[in-house]
Amino acid sequence: MRSLMAFIFVLMCAGAQDAHAETYTNRDYGFSVDVPEELARCGPGEADHGVGAYLDGMSAAVNDGCAARPTRRVFTIFAEYSDDTSLKDASRIDCKPDIRSIVKRAPSNLKLGHRASFVCRYDQDGWIDVVVSTECAVPPSLSRICHAWLHTRSEHFNADLQVFRKIIDSVRFIEVVDYVPGKPYPE
Repeated sequence: MRSLMAFIFVLMCAGAQDAHAETYTNRDYGFSVDVPEELARCGPGEADHGVGAYLDGMSAAVNDGCAARPTRRVFTIFAEYSDDTSLKDASRIDCKPDIRSIVKRAPSNLKLGHRASFVCRYDQDGWIDVVVSTECAVPPSLSRICHAWLHTRSEHFNADLQVFRKIIDSVRFIEVVDYVPGKPYPE
C-alpha cells in the first residue's frame, strides 16, 4: 500500500510540473511568444520574421526551415509588413490555398494573443493547415500583421491543435521601437 501511495505521489508531482518554455521576442514586429523547450525550433531563415518549431518530437537536424510546405508537422508564428486596409485582405495569401486544397471550417475560438483574429483552414493530401492572423504591435497596426500557422497530419490534428492553441494564447504584443544601428534596443 505504501509503495502504491508513493507511486501515485510521484505521478501527481510529474503531472503538476509546468512545461518549460523559452520566450521569443521580435521587437521589429511587436510580439513575443512562449515556445515549449521540448519542441525543436526551425527557422527563422535569412530575415527574422518569427519563430517555429516541429511538433513531431524529432530533432531539428532534419530541418526544412519551416518551409511553405514542410514535410514535417510544424507551427510557425511570423510577421510581415502589409499595406492592406483590412485584416481579411492581409490574410488572403495565407488563406488562399492552391487548387487541390479543400477549404474546411476552421477551429473555433482561435485568437492570436487574445486579439480578434482572422482564421482559416484548408486540407490537402492528408495535411491540415490552420492559419490565424491579427495585427501586431502596441498599438495594433495593419502595417504589421502576425500570422500563426499550424501544419499537421489529420491523425495528429487534435493533439497538435491543443499545443498550437496554448502557444498562440501565450502571444503578447509589445510596443515597436525604431531600431538605431549600433545602439541597443531600449528596455
